[in-house]
Amino acid sequence: MSSYRLILLAATCAALAIPFPSQAAPDPATTSASCAPQPMTMTERRITEKAGEGLPALIAFVHLTAPIYQVSVYDAVAMIDAQRARKDACTMVSARAKTD
Repeated sequence: MSSYRLILLAATCAALAIPFPSQAAPDPATTSASCAPQPMTMTERRITEKAGEGLPALIAFVHLTAPIYQVSVYDAVAMIDAQRARKDACTMVSARAKTD
């Protein structure tokens, strides 16, 4: 490698090693924006509907549509758990706001 390339590589590495100034993400438990309805894809809506019908219906749906949607049962359950966690967090925030 030429000396120019080495200098350019060293400068690039040094620039990338400098930490970027970052701002802390807002706490979702304290923001009301996190309680806004989250847009869901068609797949997420269908998985949510099947989860409402029960676990056997959800498992059957996921196994039937796995080649199409590329979603495993683990992914579907994680998606439902995340939705429930957001809902629970919003419920806690609104309960705190009412007691204050």
